[in-house]
Amino acid sequence: MSTTQKMLILALLMVSFILNPTVSSAAVKKSTFYYPNNKNCGEYCSAKLSLGADGSVYEVFSRPEYGRITALTSSGKMKFNYIAAKGIFPAYFPAASSNKTVYASFSKDNYRDGAILAINEKGNKIWQYNVTGGVPSKSVVGKDGTIYFGQGNYTEMYGPYNSSYLYALTPQGKLKWKVKLAGDTLISDIQIDKNGTLYNDAITMDDTVMLYAISSKGKVKWLKKNAFKPQLGSNSILHYLDGKGNLVAEDLYGKKKWSYKVQGYPEFKIDQQGMVFVKNEKSLVAISNGIKKWSKTIETGGMWNSDWLLTNTHLYLGIDTYDSGSQLYRFELKTGKTSWATQEKTGVDSFLIDSKGNLLSSFSYGKTFSFDF
Repeated sequence: MSTTQKMLILALLMVSFILNPTVSSAAVKKSTFYYPNNKNCGEYCSAKLSLGADGSVYEVFSRPEYGRITALTSSGKMKFNYIAAKGIFPAYFPAASSNKTVYASFSKDNYRDGAILAINEKGNKIWQYNVTGGVPSKSVVGKDGTIYFGQGNYTEMYGPYNSSYLYALTPQGKLKWKVKLAGDTLISDIQIDKNGTLYNDAITMDDTVMLYAISSKGKVKWLKKNAFKPQLGSNSILHYLDGKGNLVAEDLYGKKKWSYKVQGYPEFKIDQQGMVFVKNEKSLVAISNGIKKWSKTIETGGMWNSDWLLTNTHLYLGIDTYDSGSQLYRFELKTGKTSWATQEKTGVDSFLIDSKGNLLSSFSYGKTFSFDF
């Protein structure tokens, strides 16, 4: 064996050591949590998971011209299966309230209009609130039961809209208030701080991004230009991207705590201790108080073909590798060390930690597996 061949083998072993898990796939118990028969799915199918306060698991399955919301027990048994009308399909993860009502955003097949539906624990529609001129965003539920959602131009193929809106509905589906935003497209999920202030962003036709702070009464408290993707940490610190390549952290009074230079327009998540994890197409970075703790070079697949979540101890990352299925990883939060990885045959859609502490992962065609560590 030549010296070059030996060096190549050594390099491959080093790469394997970096990425290979310390917990083997065989040691992780994998089982089918839910497997519906979704015929004629096609490439545009999507299955998203969310967790209810009572431990119920909700799967939103959608494809063009069809959609459903399925409620499952913690063991994967069906509680109800709500089938949307023809030409209407779920658009985002549903939001569950403390009274077991599920609020789901639906889009109509023209992509211009949509609705928020309230579905009770038996799978019956309680009410429907229709919107026109844009698809409703993912809804969030406030402490008093108020349902908040945004509405903007989510596709460009049908022409631009001049504005977007933030809505507040009563638990009975009645409009409390509606605020017009300067942008025509909403970017992020709504955030609510401990005082009930809402944070949401929008982008205008000239690509100006703006971050809004809106009171629970529907009054704009402040507007910050060139700021977007707001997220709140458990310590009430507001994080956002400033449009200049920085991730910024501020307190709720606008005092800057720190900033960190990032590449492109990444996604980021915040754990219970306030550590921030940044994901772009090429890497994962962990930041604490503006200082990098660790980084890992890895092809994450960017925003559109990967999902990820944080627990108290781990970061889970699923990468859709298209023709070759998907790759799932588990990293240690403190060190970034890979503690588990596995290959799946189909594309990954979403992750969820269930009430038992198991990892649930949904894949194409709505199939969901449970991974017990």
